[in-house]
Amino acid sequence: MREHLDDYEGTPQLDEPGPVDWWSPMVLAVLAAVVIIPSVQLGLGSIARPGPGLWPFLNALLVVAAIPLLLATRHRFHPPNRSELTRVALVAGPLLLFVPAYDWLGLIGAGVPVMLIVARFVARMRWRTSILIAVIAPAAVYALFALALGVNLRPF
Repeated sequence: MREHLDDYEGTPQLDEPGPVDWWSPMVLAVLAAVVIIPSVQLGLGSIARPGPGLWPFLNALLVVAAIPLLLATRHRFHPPNRSELTRVALVAGPLLLFVPAYDWLGLIGAGVPVMLIVARFVARMRWRTSILIAVIAPAAVYALFALALGVNLRPF
């Protein structure tokens, strides 16, 4: 795929080979619905006194607002090959495991292995860099949200 990006200039022509990308807007619509429904159930509140569902709701509305733009600018694409799908799985797998691991290990405990897998095997960074990122990134997220912003998060 990288070799195609080196030659890429502007918008692909409609006569370019490959199917038209209809999937991305549809997936975004489903994901937005998955976020909107529970966020409304959590309660929206107001801007002055936001409820727990307000910010996820507003972010999902931004995604919904982007869908017509995606449909208007859709283009033909080359379907992903096996190595590209493997990279997506290498990111999605650890992220999906992070959610249940957080209950047992906390933010830093669950975040370190996820970041290590992504940095080393997806981004293909060296081991030393991967370990540094795997330790620093979750610790920085914890410091920002738990310590600076007062969000109730468990580190371990």
